[in-house]
Amino acid sequence: MSSLFKPKVVRRLADGAKVRSKAKRWYGQYRDGRRILRRVPLCPDKAASQAMLTDLVKQAQLEHAGVVDRY
Repeated sequence: MSSLFKPKVVRRLADGAKVRSKAKRWYGQYRDGRRILRRVPLCPDKAASQAMLTDLVKQAQLEHAGVVDRY
């Protein structure tokens, strides 16, 4: 299972105040071929990020099945 999300980040203003806001980039969370949970930064566009995450998940599934040549 994979998910697409925007984490909350803390930014400091010029006067030193902290402001919480959402990140500018979308992040993806998935399990790789060894079933380790990975979180990766993707891009600012949601549709493109979803496509990138889908490709990462497909690659992980092939690696887990032993189909991918690592070289």
